[in-house]
Amino acid sequence: MASYKIGLDFGTTNSTISYLENGEPVAFKYGGQQSIPSFIAYEDDGYIDIGKAARQAAANDPQLESYGNFKMDLPLTENFANNYSSQHTPITVTTDYLRQLLLSPENIALVKVVRTQL
Repeated sequence: MASYKIGLDFGTTNSTISYLENGEPVAFKYGGQQSIPSFIAYEDDGYIDIGKAARQAAANDPQLESYGNFKMDLPLTENFANNYSSQHTPITVTTDYLRQLLLSPENIALVKVVRTQL
């Protein structure tokens, strides 16, 4: 059975997830990019954008609920994370970001391969 080593570079500005296949790194992509801005936007209809699309959506609609540099807020308790809504804490924002990245159409096949091989 194949085994995969997963790497996450969860940066303040950009993030990358990759794994080793036959000793070579293979990066997950989002929007065709390997380095994805660590930015998320929540649309009113429940749709979640990440990366460049989220930054663009937030620039077009300043009222849109959006977060950047959220990695820095992870150690904060909910009482101190007052820039977040009641629905979105630093932990839920991070979870949503990683979920969107991993389960995007261009990555879902990679996730299935890695999951079935574990």
